Order: sequence, then structure tokens, then C-alpha cells
Amino acid sequence: TVAALVGALGAVLVLVPRGRALPLAGFAALALATLALGWSLVGDEDIALLYGDPRGIALVTVGAVAAILGGAAFARYPAVVPVALLAVAPFRVPVELGTEDAFLLLPLYLVLAAAVLALAYRLLLGREAPAPTLLLALPVAALVVLTSLSYLWTWDERQGAIVLAFFVFPFTAGLATVLARLAR
Repeated sequence: TVAALVGALGAVLVLVPRGRALPLAGFAALALATLALGWSLVGDEDIALLYGDPRGIALVTVGAVAAILGGAAFARYPAVVPVALLAVAPFRVPVELGTEDAFLLLPLYLVLAAAVLALAYRLLLGREAPAPTLLLALPVAALVVLTSLSYLWTWDERQGAIVLAFFVFPFTAGLATVLARLAR
């Protein structure tokens, strides 16, 4: 439940404030909330397998390097971000998580992570990255906050965590903010 509240705060911080520090803190809060919810879904055994098995370490390393390289490209050519997001949006990758099979939007998450890194880089350098208009930011922030708060009384915590970690946090706050701030 703490992760849902941290994610709600992160969404507000990336969407509403102007400036650099608060949006960066918001992206960190969103990442932390998403990782915490994802960890709770996967469990300690699969996390240990991911970071203890050479194939898991290789997978994480390749993903991190791809996100960094993509972030460097997006920082240089920010207009490419919407095209890249649309290009990878339909692809789901089958992933075995413990006893379950999931079809995750891993290419989309990778491109989104690269876009967030590019935006963070631009913000840290002090480059222009205008905030979303309040006409967009306030309703999206309200939706994310209400969805996150509803997790506090959900009966199906697992399904609520899936919705928040894999859809609400990355898409609502991340896509709206990255597209509004980076692709201008």
C-alpha cells in the first residue's frame, strides 16, 4: 500500500510542477513504486533467480545498456520518442514468472525507460523541457491519485498491483509526461 501512495505522489510530481527538481523526484518515486509493486508480484525467489542466475544478470545488463543507449539517442533526437513508442506499443513478450506465464509489454517499457532517462538528462543539464499543460496534467494526476488510493481498499491486491505497476504508473504518468515534456 505504501508503494501505491509513493506512485501517486510521483505522478503528481512529474505532471504538475514546473521546474526541474520536483519532476526528477517524481520520476524516482514512480520508478520506486513500480519496482516495489513488481517485486511484490514476482516474489523473492524469482528476484533472486533473476539476479543470481547468469542468464538473468545478462538480461538485466542488456536491458540497462539498451535503455541508456536509447536515452542517449532520445536526448539528441527527442522528436523520435513518439514514433518509437508507437512502433513498439503492440509487442508483448512472453515471460515465465514462477508458475505463471505473462505477456509483458517489455519493448514499450524499454523505450519508455529510455525516454525517461533522456528527459532526466535534459532536465539535469538545464535544457528546456516544458511541463504538460495544466488542462492535461491535473486530470491525469487526479486519475492516477484516485486509482492509487483505490488500491488501499481493494480486495484483490494482486490484480491492483498489476494494474498500478504495469499500466497506470508507466502509461498515465510516464507517457503523458514524457510525451509532453520531451517531444516538443
